[in-house]
Amino acid sequence: MIKTPLEARRELLSEITTDLKKHTPLICLSDNIDATPAELIPLVKEFGFEGIVAKRKDSCYEIGKRSGSRLKYKVNKAQAFVIGGYTRGNPLDALIVGCYEGTKLNSSAR
Repeated sequence: MIKTPLEARRELLSEITTDLKKHTPLICLSDNIDATPAELIPLVKEFGFEGIVAKRKDSCYEIGKRSGSRLKYKVNKAQAFVIGGYTRGNPLDALIVGCYEGTKLNSSAR
């Protein structure tokens, strides 16, 4: 666990990204938005974003764990896929892709 709260981690990240932007303008830090889901959902839909991630300001980062201090709310329907392997080609000759249905991974070669 990283015992530094979210607000302090964002301040450090802001310093790092400000310096990086001088060399790589494509890097940016998203703004912190203090709003209710009811206020954000119409905007998320309008811009076609996947959803909202809500974090407690005093939360600490838990490496490799999901905790109740972070919530992900999907607004626009999307499917997550797992790439299981590929064969090099132009650029690929074969690709193994899978998706989860519950806890079961279904895969198919294409």
